[in-house]
Amino acid sequence: MLLKNELQSIISGTGVVTKGTAIKAVANHLRKSKAASKNAEEKEFIKEQEAKVIIEYSSENDLFSQRPNEARYLAQGAEQKVYLNEDNEFVTKFKKQE
Repeated sequence: MLLKNELQSIISGTGVVTKGTAIKAVANHLRKSKAASKNAEEKEFIKEQEAKVIIEYSSENDLFSQRPNEARYLAQGAEQKVYLNEDNEFVTKFKKQE
């Protein structure tokens, strides 16, 4: 399944998330926000509004990842740098800063 489709299925509530309770929490919050917006004049919840809701919720609930220690740096791709997580089992990709 394409990542875009997978994320959309999570947001819509039809997808299954085996790991990532933070993703579930944000998706639930976003669904509630969409339901509330249906009562307003606007019929569609546009991407900019979704992004604002996700950022606000993530900030309030301390869900943003902090950049790892540069000593954990592994490699970089065209758009991101890759770091080894503290558990030495997973990696995290961060967008390159300009």
